[in-house]
Amino acid sequence: PAGEWTPELYVATPLLQRRIVQNTIEVHEPPFITEVALAEQDTDEHLLTINIDPSIVKPETVIIQGKIYYPNNEEQMFTIDAAAKDSRQLSVKNYDWGRYS
Repeated sequence: PAGEWTPELYVATPLLQRRIVQNTIEVHEPPFITEVALAEQDTDEHLLTINIDPSIVKPETVIIQGKIYYPNNEEQMFTIDAAAKDSRQLSVKNYDWGRYS
């Protein structure tokens, strides 16, 4: 969950035990919002839009990778390269009614 965290690392071996406490870090909510536009025709593709929050991350440093699971049990890996714009889009094949994840 988002919030302030204090990283604590523990190392234990038969010979020694160490505990390292680092400076507090702030963990943010995911810096993006997704939107899906469903295909209007059976021959069209669905459109996934990912909007990046530039107040948290620099959009030109973000590479998005993932896997789409289609209702017909197919899988598709994808990569969206870094770009200077705040919004990225991915076309998703329209394989009929069912669960896409």
